[in-house]
Amino acid sequence: MSRPLLVYDGQRDIFRRVADGVTSLVGDVQPIPWESARVQRFLDVQFGGKPFVFMIVEDEYVHVGDRAVQRLGELSELSTELINTLTLIYPSVAGPFGLIVHGNRPSDIHGSFELHPTAQEIIAPLRSPTEIPLTTKHGESTDT
Repeated sequence: MSRPLLVYDGQRDIFRRVADGVTSLVGDVQPIPWESARVQRFLDVQFGGKPFVFMIVEDEYVHVGDRAVQRLGELSELSTELINTLTLIYPSVAGPFGLIVHGNRPSDIHGSFELHPTAQEIIAPLRSPTEIPLTTKHGESTDT
């Protein structure tokens, strides 16, 4: 079974630290920066562009936006009440938060979508337990 991928904004140190924290909390989740060349190719195939989104790729699905928040809460074993609250407020706060903190407003895409077969092939190496993408000290990905 392939491990889930957590796609995050790798340009900011705080988000790299949060991704590391989530990984240690959740376990077998592989964090990968949104800026990764492989993630960018994946987005092109899966969504027909490069939407700036919070995303978890798990099994045969891509969870995006509020659904990614919900799924990450479930994987983290948070209380149902907290998951519901975070999922409810995410669409309202994501835009302003993204603009202020990331310098980029997240795309208004929410839900779970079946993985496109070609998109699945693109990210398969990242989901394999035997291949781990490397990042430099400054968070740049070395994957191709």
